[in-house]
Amino acid sequence: MHGIPPGFNWKAPDYTPVYADRIARLQRLRDDPSLIPGVKAYYADDRPVEFITDWCQTFDPRAAERNLPTMMPFLLFEKQGEFIDWLLARWRGREDGLTEKSRDMGVSYLCVAFSVWMWLFK
Repeated sequence: MHGIPPGFNWKAPDYTPVYADRIARLQRLRDDPSLIPGVKAYYADDRPVEFITDWCQTFDPRAAERNLPTMMPFLLFEKQGEFIDWLLARWRGREDGLTEKSRDMGVSYLCVAFSVWMWLFK
């Protein structure tokens, strides 16, 4: 998936390469602001999953109990990406939708991140 290093270990995550990629991407935009309209157009073209994975952060205070960082890149696993695609399809089709929310799947954060994407690009 976009923005997730190949072979990423979800059970023992190392966010160093993710942050390095984000920093490099941000630096390129700062060095050449003429790239920004193209980047905005890319994400605006129905790419909320890519936007979330490339730029968003999440916070889990319970991670501290496991000696993991509490702030981390919001890297979507497959089912989360499918949920975002489902939300986008509901919006595009002007359809209602209902989802069952289970604990620790990030549905609340996914809805917030999708809303941020909508606010920025739609």
